[in-house]
Amino acid sequence: GMTPLDPSKTSSQSDLGMLVAMMGNLLLPPRALLGCVLLLVLAVDPTTSFTHDVFPKVAHQPLMMAQGGAGGEEQGEKRGFLFLCVANSARSQMAEGLARSMCPPSVTVMSAGSEPATVNPMAIRAMSDAGIDILSHTSKSVLDVDPSDITTVITLCECEVCPEFEGYELEKLHWPHEDPAGAGETEEEELEAFVRVREQIRTKLGEFIDEKEWAV
Repeated sequence: GMTPLDPSKTSSQSDLGMLVAMMGNLLLPPRALLGCVLLLVLAVDPTTSFTHDVFPKVAHQPLMMAQGGAGGEEQGEKRGFLFLCVANSARSQMAEGLARSMCPPSVTVMSAGSEPATVNPMAIRAMSDAGIDILSHTSKSVLDVDPSDITTVITLCECEVCPEFEGYELEKLHWPHEDPAGAGETEEEELEAFVRVREQIRTKLGEFIDEKEWAV
């Protein structure tokens, strides 16, 4: 049982406030902590007014509540991108690479397409010129995407019919960009188109990340 406290030693309201504050430093579940505080107060002074004497003091103390998990840390806010285009070959692959380079590892970044093909070598080259390696990327089907870590879906198609990601309560944005694949009459002109689209996506991403405060 709990040993009663000697009221003659802890009868003042300042002493009561100190005891309550000490309880706030214990790593206890909220209900257990509240129960201990109430028992403590009753043991000190059965006539104490909880509203005026106790809870104003507790409210200003840094109570450390266990939130599930040994460390007592709260889970961070879920944050994640899904970039979509038809083939998951150029625009969405560059967007994925850019987002990975501009966001911390805690932000999930994925890309997919409705008709996945292969990653366009020009996309790999354009990203490499910007210091970003997407050589290991592969084209993926939108049907294989796990939505559990996604908060924002961004479609990048311009003239094509973009894939849809229905059935989930997610933020959905449409950033239309020209398909750089096959643009121009020479390899250099096609690369210029990829670089142009890369920079357009980088600008849009930068604005979005700044607004959301998702930056590295």
